[in-house]
Amino acid sequence: MNLVARFGGDEFLVVLSDTLLEGARQCASLVPEGVAYHPSLGCSGITLSAGVAAFYEETDLSKELIRAADEDMYRSKADKSLK
Repeated sequence: MNLVARFGGDEFLVVLSDTLLEGARQCASLVPEGVAYHPSLGCSGITLSAGVAAFYEETDLSKELIRAADEDMYRSKADKSLK
């Protein structure tokens, strides 16, 4: 089962079941590219940042998983601002 849901005002959560971390990273990289090349969205200056985290048996809480993805998203934003 895959799931896309609004998580906050401008945040969305995507759950990709049966997807390894590298596959999730590839998926996350495709979404901003799709927005950038969209005829209406790309020219309006809309940008996206994505964070990725993986669930493992050792992951205690869903909050921990969301926190890890959030931290990854902020790293992604910082990397973009350095370029």
